[in-house]
Formats: sequence, C-alpha cells, structure tokens
Amino acid sequence: MTAGQGRPTYPYVLGLDLDLTLVDTRPATRLALHRAGGELGLRIDVERAAAATGAAFRDTVRPWVPPDALPAFAAAFRRAFLTEGIALVRPMPGAAHLCAAVGAAGGRCAVVTGRRPDTATACLSACSLPVASLDGSVVGAAKGAVLRRRSARLFAGDHPLDMVAAATAGIPAVGVTTGAHDAAALRAAGADTVVPSLRALLALLPTDP
Repeated sequence: MTAGQGRPTYPYVLGLDLDLTLVDTRPATRLALHRAGGELGLRIDVERAAAATGAAFRDTVRPWVPPDALPAFAAAFRRAFLTEGIALVRPMPGAAHLCAAVGAAGGRCAVVTGRRPDTATACLSACSLPVASLDGSVVGAAKGAVLRRRSARLFAGDHPLDMVAAATAGIPAVGVTTGAHDAAALRAAGADTVVPSLRALLALLPTDP
C-alpha cells in the first residue's frame, strides 16, 4: 500500500491480537497480579509474569501459583483487573488510527485473544477501539481455527504464539515488536514480516482483494 492510498478500499478482515498488540495492559496486569498474590499470600514475580503475557494465564503464573490455588488466584486477578486495573489500560500507539482506517475502508478488525471475552471487551471499551468481532480464551494454535472462521487475511501479534496461530490458519504472520519479544524471536517463531508499530502495520495491508 502506498502512502497516497492510505488503506485498502475493499472489505478486508485484519486479525489482531489484543494484549501488547492493540492495547497496553501491562500496568493493569501488574496491579492485578500484585493484588491477587497479596490476597492469597503468594509471592509473585510481577515483572516476570507480566512479561509473559500472551501465553495461557496458567502458564504465566505457574512458577508461583500451585495448581490447587489457580482457580482462586485467577478469580482474584480478574476481579482486581476489572475493578482497579481497567482504568490503567491504554491503546497502543496507532491502534485507534488502524481500527478507524480499516473500518472506513469497509474492512473489519477481528480480535483474537487469550483474555477472557469479558475482560477483553472491557479493555477495548476502555480504549474506545471499534472492532468488528472479538474471540477470547484462545491461545496459540487454537487461534488458527478462529482466524479461518473469521476469514482473516493476516494475523498480527506481539507474541511468538501469535505467529504459530497465523501459520495454523494458513495466513501471513506479522510480528509487532511492541511487547516483550524482539524481531529475531518473532521471525524464529514464523513471522513473515516484522514491524515496529501499528502505524507500520497499516502500510502493509494489501490494496487488492
């Protein structure tokens, strides 16, 4: 796409990850991890756990949360995230412009995320980001079936598991280095292209059906 064209001019489904791709949930995640750990008397390495966002929740907290405590910890985390943390969620730079540009051209943004649907919906609402669809509680290769069902033309995300998702769906994988993983890690996971921002992602969208 050229700068003069600016965006595609046909119905186009852009698949997007949520956390650290479309919205910055790091401050909210840190707060919720701290609150949940305190409530259950567990010592959580908050920075390390927050940096692992993008994997399944049980995997991000496994080093500090015993299996039998996971349901209570997850409930405490969600409660803190939605009551206190949600005010800290911010759109990633370029997110609003990307969603608006795709929508104005008749396209659709399809968010596919490991976050629970209610939490993901709250994040999008807090950031005033208009998306056409949201599928939650899916991670890695499991996102592939959702992306196929949504007829996504490509999938963009910040996590290596997002590159696996795109490969599973049989569509191009675009890595965005807005999270904890650099270009080398995303390429090693299968990224076809790596960009530094959502503004750069918009320039990649094709101009023909």
